[in-house]
Amino acid sequence: MGANVELRVEGDENRVSNYFAALLNAVASLVLALLIPAFVVLFRDVAAEHAPGLTVAVSGMLESLFSLRFGILFLLFFSCFYLARRSSKPGLRILLFWIPASVVTALGFAVWAGLRYWMLQMQRF
Repeated sequence: MGANVELRVEGDENRVSNYFAALLNAVASLVLALLIPAFVVLFRDVAAEHAPGLTVAVSGMLESLFSLRFGILFLLFFSCFYLARRSSKPGLRILLFWIPASVVTALGFAVWAGLRYWMLQMQRF
């Protein structure tokens, strides 16, 4: 009574689409592996009524790039997105890969652009 998901055979898509999907997969996995622990720490500090500054939050995200937790989370998200991408059912592929990976990538670029803009504004003072 379990669900069966078949993996597609290589060669049924063009190279540009495969390259774009792999790039989207990697960027979305990087963003998730960076932002999820940062939000957990931020919410924990807010719940404990601490007031961490932006510098602390950004440095914590940069420190996590070199941690084992980041590597494990990256591989976990990359594997999940990869398996969703290789599904033989187009509906599952769209629902489990294209929509989440696109939204997470756009969110990551938006957070990066917002932080960059805010830091440039703070330099003017």
